[in-house]
Amino acid sequence: MTMDTIKKLDMNWIDKFEKIDKQYEIFYKEDVSFVSLRYIYIDLSNEIQSIKEETLFLKTPNIFSRDELIGILKKHNFLNKNRYTVSCILKYNIDIESKDVEHFLMADHPASYISLVKHIDSIPFEKTIAMFQDMNEIIILFYEKKESTNQTKRILYSTHKKTLRKLT
Repeated sequence: MTMDTIKKLDMNWIDKFEKIDKQYEIFYKEDVSFVSLRYIYIDLSNEIQSIKEETLFLKTPNIFSRDELIGILKKHNFLNKNRYTVSCILKYNIDIESKDVEHFLMADHPASYISLVKHIDSIPFEKTIAMFQDMNEIIILFYEKKESTNQTKRILYSTHKKTLRKLT
């Protein structure tokens, strides 16, 4: 065999492998570069007032930074001139392995991939299969803040009096 024939054989094998591999590319895990954000506003009577959605591209792959989170919370704490406070933050991150995809799709009740974010800090995301990238989500529940009416009377002390005392 000549060198040209050997090179052609080697290239054919690589081309076939790349062609087959391209079909399974959607099952490989990738970094999370964006997340969907869902804001749910709940009023004082525990009814959902509004639901807003948006997509956020992460500055750092796989990490929703503390600064991004605080900025979003400040930006979205008002709705229709009513002030809302954060009730809870939930993270939905599908970090399933590629070998378990068939079981995940066929199961009536797939495993829970939702978790409660307990502290306002950076939220890490696990790498996700490319097919499920758009399912990664942060859900923020806002609860309407009750207007507080101050019922206590303020006592003001004044040092200047209108009448002067006679000192003898």
